[in-house]
Amino acid sequence: MTLGLFWSRYELELHEKNLREIDAKYTYLIHYEMWNWLIAKIPEKVQVQILRGHNHGEGSWSCRQWVEHMLEWLKENKPADVYNAVLDKIEIVRSQPVEEAERHVARTLSDAELAEMQAAGYFKSVPPRTTNE
Repeated sequence: MTLGLFWSRYELELHEKNLREIDAKYTYLIHYEMWNWLIAKIPEKVQVQILRGHNHGEGSWSCRQWVEHMLEWLKENKPADVYNAVLDKIEIVRSQPVEEAERHVARTLSDAELAEMQAAGYFKSVPPRTTNE
């Protein structure tokens, strides 16, 4: 599967904030780890339908607004127990310290990527990896 419309758009939002590349990468990786389960609950075809008319221009939505509309779609189109379970999981994710997401993301990074992130001040809770030479 490709990156997906939502995450592509999120990358653009981060780029528009003029963050340092390393800061944008960290933010993206952490938010992807924390929230991709939610985005995956909505078929991409439905995501596109929800966004229609709000993709460009004055009335365009931020990714946060788009997610709010996706949650509305879930509420209207899925059983109440599914919707409530999603809300419960959102609260769980929000209550977890960022270090939890960092530990999961660190497993997906190469040694060099992790070292670069740690040199920039990120992933402090993750022990540096040692390489055998």
